[in-house]
Amino acid sequence: MKKNGIVQTPSGTFRILSLEKEKVLAIDCEKKTMPQFFPLSFFENGNILEGLPSAFPSFDELTPINRIIAQKRYTMIAAAVAVVHDQQRRSLMINLSSKQFKISKQTLRSYLCAYLIHQDLAVLAPKRKKEKELTKDQKIMRWALNRFFYTRNQNSLSTAY
Repeated sequence: MKKNGIVQTPSGTFRILSLEKEKVLAIDCEKKTMPQFFPLSFFENGNILEGLPSAFPSFDELTPINRIIAQKRYTMIAAAVAVVHDQQRRSLMINLSSKQFKISKQTLRSYLCAYLIHQDLAVLAPKRKKEKELTKDQKIMRWALNRFFYTRNQNSLSTAY
């Protein structure tokens, strides 16, 4: 077992963040909860995995805008990453970053957990949105709303219909 290694136990899949004498700081990759200290014996019967399956593109494959967003999100959690082993200081850094960047603590926690699990900045990039194709009826309805409802006259929906 080594630092940043992935261990699969009967309880789940964990990423090892730090090793101390009899304690191991690990994060649950399935539940995506904040890192916790576990006794070393917890991981004795675990299988060491090479890596996590990832649906994320690599950082080099991201668009320039998504790279900037991912780096900005990392700067929001960088202070907490530095003190991830100390729960009180980690909470304090999350609170400070929350106030500084005007973003919720829960969002910062989710960014932190995602980064700690995958150890890659590409995880912090925004998800790709799929645009679905409109049906013929939806296109006609959208055209009619734009033509008759959203006008300077501000017609009601019943009048436009």
